[in-house]
Amino acid sequence: VTSRKQTEAALRATEDRYGHLFESAADIIFEADAEGYFRYVNPVTLRVFGFSRDEVVGRRFTEFIRPDFRPAVFEHYLKQTSARVQNSYIEFPALTKTGAEVWLGQNAWMVNHLSYYVRAKLMWDVTADVNGLVREYTRAFYGKAAQSVEQYIWILESAVDKTTIHETWGRSLAW
Repeated sequence: VTSRKQTEAALRATEDRYGHLFESAADIIFEADAEGYFRYVNPVTLRVFGFSRDEVVGRRFTEFIRPDFRPAVFEHYLKQTSARVQNSYIEFPALTKTGAEVWLGQNAWMVNHLSYYVRAKLMWDVTADVNGLVREYTRAFYGKAAQSVEQYIWILESAVDKTTIHETWGRSLAW
């Protein structure tokens, strides 16, 4: 239990540190869920685009892309998720609240809680074993069920790598 509490405290401290960086950054930073809905936008994003946080969070990011570029951007991110590429870069025009056009160069990373944990640990020790970190994570957060959860994670990873459901799902979405 003590190890788990220490791990959770370290994770919270890392999240707080990076949260402060995101809030005070001079760049546009946002987080969207797997379906492209904004979950977080930093103050610079709001200032550049002229929206309030309530007007952005919960909306799909593609709504803010110039309509003729939406299919290309969607295809780019579909390929990223289908190929399980951790990060990618694309440039496209976005629209402000007034309709003005702003060109963006966007670096995008796929993340989840486990991913945050592993990345935070790797920032402190770049030589750390990723498989060992996954084991550490599952032990800290799942206790006696850790081995089963770890097996599930690797089975899921393997299944996602072998499926084309991303393409089927992605192409059925309306613009």
